[in-house]
Amino acid sequence: MLGKLLLTAAAVLAAIHGSSAQACVTFSTDPKYRYHWNLPELTGSSFTFEVKADNGAFVALSSQQGGMSAMYEILIGGWNNTQSVIRTCMGCRNRVEVSTIGILSPIEYRTFWITWSPDGAMAVGKGGETQAFMQWTDPFPLAIAYAGYTTGYESTGLWRFCGEACSADLVFVLDVSSSIPRDQFDLAKNFMLDFIACAAFQGHDIRVGVILYNCVPWTRLELRTRSLRRRAFNSPGIEKRIEIMRYEGGVTRTGVAIRYMKDTSDFRDGVPRAAVILTDGQTSDDSAYEAGVARAAGIDLYAVGVGIPGLVDQAALETITDYSDRVFDTTQACVAAQKIADDLCG
Repeated sequence: MLGKLLLTAAAVLAAIHGSSAQACVTFSTDPKYRYHWNLPELTGSSFTFEVKADNGAFVALSSQQGGMSAMYEILIGGWNNTQSVIRTCMGCRNRVEVSTIGILSPIEYRTFWITWSPDGAMAVGKGGETQAFMQWTDPFPLAIAYAGYTTGYESTGLWRFCGEACSADLVFVLDVSSSIPRDQFDLAKNFMLDFIACAAFQGHDIRVGVILYNCVPWTRLELRTRSLRRRAFNSPGIEKRIEIMRYEGGVTRTGVAIRYMKDTSDFRDGVPRAAVILTDGQTSDDSAYEAGVARAAGIDLYAVGVGIPGLVDQAALETITDYSDRVFDTTQACVAAQKIADDLCG
């Protein structure tokens, strides 16, 4: 199994040093030993990251986002940057420990990789090296689907996570008619603000636009006005434009709004495109027909239920999207962001 892990490590290094454009997102951690779980679900059997810290960089690997009592904890540079260990729960007994004096740096990023296999074999190595500096085989392997990260031992950290860059165009289409109460309108705005702060799209070449509508649609933020590359996706300008949007009222014509989005949005050629329709599903026109035309034109449609609780027409939203797993509520901003990123970017 060691041979397989070394092959996996070589594949990880090829991904790190390959020619594909890389999109990176950076996060900071405090010294309070509290895991952050804001990374997308893991695919495959490896995890690569960069960290800048003077000691105590922790990575957790778990079957659940948010961790659980049974998870793998990899500590790199603990005990004043002298030792690294693998555990099977947070802060519990060390399953393996190795001397790693000076492995972390407070002034430069250091790259590390972790690989695992179904039989429980785990290896931890440094960027640029195929040979692991720490490995262990768990006789009772745990499932791995998510990664968390933190610092401790009075150390702060800067973490950088990179992947292949993705380009996409995304338009929010927000219902501001009278069927949407003002408090639900505010929830819809909060959904958009939370969405653009999610990790799923950070660092990618994503353009976002916003269309508002009641009986007629109008553009609030044009796609061509924002290139969201290199973490500008959650730039203050976009946030401000969303925050100052005003409630309007009036008749609902979702079909007209979808057609307007299709016909007027400045989508780039050869780039995946999508629209998120935020509405209660109640409309005075044929939104199902217009949604079908938009999907046929290559625009992936998603929906967010916004409106009076109990009166949101879930079936109508599913008809717009053509998939039940593309319909969300206002509490699922990052779930929606991850789903859309997976669909558009693969």
